[in-house]
Amino acid sequence: MHRPDYDILTLSLDHDENDHSHEAVLLTARNRKFIVYVVTSADGFIARPDGSVDWLDRPQPRGSYGMGTFYRSVDTCVLGRKTYEQSVKFGMADGYSGKKNYVLSRALTKVASSKVSIINENVAVFADHLRAEKGRHICLVGGAELIASFLDQASVDASARFRLQMTQSDRTVPCQLLP
Repeated sequence: MHRPDYDILTLSLDHDENDHSHEAVLLTARNRKFIVYVVTSADGFIARPDGSVDWLDRPQPRGSYGMGTFYRSVDTCVLGRKTYEQSVKFGMADGYSGKKNYVLSRALTKVASSKVSIINENVAVFADHLRAEKGRHICLVGGAELIASFLDQASVDASARFRLQMTQSDRTVPCQLLP
């Protein structure tokens, strides 16, 4: 099992009320890294109480909060079943464009697109397999159960937190995964 060297890189890309982006640059690494990707409100929330993320559907500023830089640094996306099902509802049945897409699930037997692969093997084995392949970094899109399973196996190397300068504390669920 791979054990990271604990050189954890945390990216924070903030966008303030004056439309200024504050970007951090992803460091290049010799090995592929598993990077947790999450967007939060300024007060650390990720979704409404019903799980909805419709508050993210808003005009994007120039630079799109630095997402393009991050997106180019990964070539593989791993989603949990619930996150994948939500993605299908958003019209993303094929997963993330131009990326290898995997859904980690013990229960799912069929996906909406042949461009997405279902993985039901042990997380540590799957992580070692992906890490051994040549390529860019690997994005752990979510949800919480998926990310927790990678954390339990010490397979998370970094996190990229895109924080929007708006508060959601009265109507969202706090993100407990990142500081």
